[in-house]
Order: sequence, then structure tokens, then C-alpha cells
Amino acid sequence: MTKAEAITALSEGEKITHYYFDNNEWVKESNGMYLFEDGVKQNISEFWETRKLNGWDQGWEIFGDD
Repeated sequence: MTKAEAITALSEGEKITHYYFDNNEWVKESNGMYLFEDGVKQNISEFWETRKLNGWDQGWEIFGDD
């Protein structure tokens, strides 16, 4: 899915992953922050600020989809 679709999925409560992530890594939205599988939380704007390069525009998927 695209970055825009990923943002929508996150806002709808989905856990998502990216092909740059390891197999067990995911992120989801929680209380206005992004929560990672290891319990780390990050501000939403900071998350996307570090993911501006073209490689982040595609390659998103719902975590656990085969």
C-alpha cells in the first residue's frame, strides 16, 4: 500500500509494517502517538519526518497479512 493508505490504515487502528522493517516489526496508532512492537512511542509527525525518501512512499502492508 502507499504511504497515504498506510496513514489511513493507522488512523483506523491497523498494525502496519513496511518492507524496510524486520519481519516482527510493526507500528500502530495509540492515543495520538505511534506505538511500536517493542513498546516505544513516537510522535506521529516525527515518525513521518524521518521517512520522507521515495522508498517510504510504497511498500506498506497490514501486519500479519500473507
